[in-house]
Amino acid sequence: MLLFGIRISQKGASLFLWINWGGFIIIVKFAQKPNKSIFMKVFKMMITVFLCLLISNIMNGQALRGALIDKVKKEAVNKLTGKEQNTETPAETTSDDNSTSKPSQRSGSSKGLEKSSKDVNLSLDEAASAFSTNDYKRTRMSLTEALGNLDLMIGDLVLKSFPDQVTGIPSVKENDMIASSTAYWTGLTIHREYQQGEQWVKVETLNSSLAVFANAAVNTGYYTYSNDPSSKNVQVKGLSGVITFDENSGYKLSIAVGQQTFMVFEGVNIPDETTMLQIADAFDYENIKKMFGEK
Repeated sequence: MLLFGIRISQKGASLFLWINWGGFIIIVKFAQKPNKSIFMKVFKMMITVFLCLLISNIMNGQALRGALIDKVKKEAVNKLTGKEQNTETPAETTSDDNSTSKPSQRSGSSKGLEKSSKDVNLSLDEAASAFSTNDYKRTRMSLTEALGNLDLMIGDLVLKSFPDQVTGIPSVKENDMIASSTAYWTGLTIHREYQQGEQWVKVETLNSSLAVFANAAVNTGYYTYSNDPSSKNVQVKGLSGVITFDENSGYKLSIAVGQQTFMVFEGVNIPDETTMLQIADAFDYENIKKMFGEK
């Protein structure tokens, strides 16, 4: 119970607050001579206290009302179903063979996709057979497949020609990747990594029409016009290249191998430029050019 009052007379002003809260009775009274500023301060303070207590009372009432509504709903459901409802969340049960829910894929439980059994000759035979029956759609698909398989075969040969280690850093052959695209401007990409501790080297070989522009920039000395001290022209086994260095990413060496073949080396935590060039020296560029038909 809350009671708030103000009494004003010529002798002074009195403010009092009667509070009956949880069995406790509190009476707060202020008496003051007529002083407008002090009176207003006290008045505002009493209003604030009154509002805080009122809001608290309303919130407690709403919480009690919500609990009563939940109890009534539960009793109504129990009467309709004849069962006692358990409001606690049931514990999760482990899945068994009879479970109908979707299980999670376990690592190593499936073998994955099998490699295509078709080779270049088989794809060419299928293309010739389709062409003889005027099935040009299947002819084109078979020829595209033959070109893709040819790229994968060349990429595998190039990877086999790569060294197993460079300056003592072993290869990570499980990360080898060969990517071939039928788009004429994308071509073939071959990926190999070397790693030992924090030293890491990535080698990517690109054979496509895009390499023509990159090779032209390297061979014509385009980069020599830059005043950037972190970039310079180099020679690797008679091939033109550009080496750059960045404090955050390390070394990057680009080499023009042939007219449409371009190789990029990235080195992280390699000690110096000499070591980076020694890494590039470990590759047989003449054999790579031969496999791509480069002169």
